[in-house]
Amino acid sequence: MNKKIKIWTLNAAEKLLPDPKELLQDYTYAGAGGTREVDQAVFGWDEIEAGNRKSYETSVDIKDDEDSVRKYLFKQNDKPHNLMPDAEYFVPIPAKCIGSRFDRVNDFPLLKPIRDYYYSEWQIAFPEIPNVDYKIFWNKNGLSQMITNKYIGYYDILKSSGNKHILIGYSQGGVVARFLAYLDEYVFKENIIKGIVTIGSPNYGSPLANPDNRENITDEIISLIVKILISNQSMQDSLMKKLKEKISFSDIISLIRYLIEITPENEQTYPLLITAFKWLSGLNGNDPESKAMSFVDLNIMNIEKNLESVLAKINKLPLNRVIHGSIINGNNKASEMLNSFLGLFSILIPKNIKQIFTDSYKNNFMKETSSPINDTIVLTKIKEYQNGNVIPPKSHDFISPSVYQQIDSSGNRFLGNIFNPYVNHLTGTQKYFQNGNLLPLRRMLKDMRMKLKNAGEL
Repeated sequence: MNKKIKIWTLNAAEKLLPDPKELLQDYTYAGAGGTREVDQAVFGWDEIEAGNRKSYETSVDIKDDEDSVRKYLFKQNDKPHNLMPDAEYFVPIPAKCIGSRFDRVNDFPLLKPIRDYYYSEWQIAFPEIPNVDYKIFWNKNGLSQMITNKYIGYYDILKSSGNKHILIGYSQGGVVARFLAYLDEYVFKENIIKGIVTIGSPNYGSPLANPDNRENITDEIISLIVKILISNQSMQDSLMKKLKEKISFSDIISLIRYLIEITPENEQTYPLLITAFKWLSGLNGNDPESKAMSFVDLNIMNIEKNLESVLAKINKLPLNRVIHGSIINGNNKASEMLNSFLGLFSILIPKNIKQIFTDSYKNNFMKETSSPINDTIVLTKIKEYQNGNVIPPKSHDFISPSVYQQIDSSGNRFLGNIFNPYVNHLTGTQKYFQNGNLLPLRRMLKDMRMKLKNAGEL
């Protein structure tokens, strides 16, 4: 039997680790004052290998007249070791993780309430189809479509690939990794996942996935645009009032979709429009079709309202066997986010506009407006964003508050949380970004290796 642990990335973590073999090598980087520093290899040559999901995939025919977002996501050339590729970004987390194992509720009793809850949600999304189940995400074309062979979920890919795995997930990919670890430890109990690392992941969700925040964020987008265009306060107030009466969130999403349709794919702004659409899509969570998309799983209010939801499971049932830790993004400066989006063009934006953007985002975009809230976990996280804990108040990476990216755990299987104040959600994936996430990842994996070695699991 192959004793090597398989390394998998999920979502954009593959940009930080395009080849797991890099963990077998020393890493040279520029230290303080430009000195040449060397980070020693993370694993030994006989300890790890890359996962490979390509043999579990099927081809999907994408036509020229199809949805532009879908075409873009399906064209991304993800690495074989990326367990969660771009094409499956919008598929609900339970569907892509569990797949055909949903049919085995008699074997796994804890699976039945999860299945019943999500089947009822997906039925709302597809009222024209009787008795909706997980298979719809393989059988129906659209943004929420799996490209694995029918009906293989991520857990079965892992199970079929070996009996020892480490998962490294970025953003939603980290939540997927934690849910897979939850399934392995509590539901299927097959002990195949040895460790996970989440990076910039909305472990407690994101305000951008809470539809209760939609009106507030819509108003804030309008206010930002007006403040950028007009300096006179009274004129600002008058125009904002009129626009807020006429412009809805649906109008903003429609505009983004229209810009995606008319913008050539080779334009620098094209992937940025796709990113904007991804980030804002969660605010549609009350719309029926959004019940069948992944962002509905990233609403912090699910922890209180839906006990069978992904966020409730991963935050109310701590991992006791799987080694786990989190790397947290915390650069909330608009100037650096705009530089990530616009490159050199960002220097054309005045400093006062960048400051308005910075203040608006941390005070309003990342603000939860749901009420009443009774769950202690939810209340604590919302207060921690405002007041801080070990992380400074109102830190975020433009997708989720930094405190939402924490894993609140303890025990000797917990690697802790590493806060990186230098990266936002875009720069957090850049391998060679100065003070980026690659070194924290390597160091966390070294700690994981030591724990595995000490436990005789490596």
